[in-house]
Amino acid sequence: MRSSKENFITALSKINKYIFVLNIQNNIRKKYTFVFTMKLIISTFILIGFMMSLSAQTDTTFYFGPNGAMSGSNSLRIKKEVNHKWNNRISVDTYHYTDEGWTKRIEETWKKVNDDTYIIRIKSDRSTSSLKRTYKEINDNHFFFTDSIKNLIVREGYTLNKTPLILDSLVVEYYPNGQVKSK
Repeated sequence: MRSSKENFITALSKINKYIFVLNIQNNIRKKYTFVFTMKLIISTFILIGFMMSLSAQTDTTFYFGPNGAMSGSNSLRIKKEVNHKWNNRISVDTYHYTDEGWTKRIEETWKKVNDDTYIIRIKSDRSTSSLKRTYKEINDNHFFFTDSIKNLIVREGYTLNKTPLILDSLVVEYYPNGQVKSK
C-alpha cells in the first residue's frame, strides 16, 4: 500500500502534468491567435491598397489642337489626362490622335516638393528624363514657370494652369549653353 506522502506526490505530479498541458495548449492558442491577427491586419492593408488603386480616376482631361493651343472638338490632336494621386503625386498621360484613335505617347509623374516646386519624371517611347519645375503666381490662375535640368534653365514662360501647362504669351526655350533656342 502506498503512503499518503506517495499519494500526495502522485497527485501533485498529475496536477503538474495537467497544468503543463494546459500551458502548452494556451501558448498554442496564443500563437494561432497572433498569427491570425497578423494575417487579418496584412490582408486588410492589401485590400485597402487594392481599393485605392481601383479608385484612381482621371481628374481632368485637356484637349489641344495642332500647335498645342486649347482646341474645339473638330481639330483635336493631343489629349492630356491628369490624375491626382495620394502622397503628393500627380500623373499626366499624353495621347496623340491618329487614324487608329488615341495612342499614349508620354507618361509624366509629378512629385510635389512644395506648393511651388515639382520634380517631373517624363517617360516616352524614345527617352526618359526628369526636370524641376518651379512656379511663381502672377495673379489668379496665371503663373510664371521655370523648367530646369541639373540647375540649368531649359524653358521658362507663362502658363494659365500648373497641371498640365497651358502655355500663355511668352515662352522661351534655351540651349544647354544658355543661348535662346526659341521664343
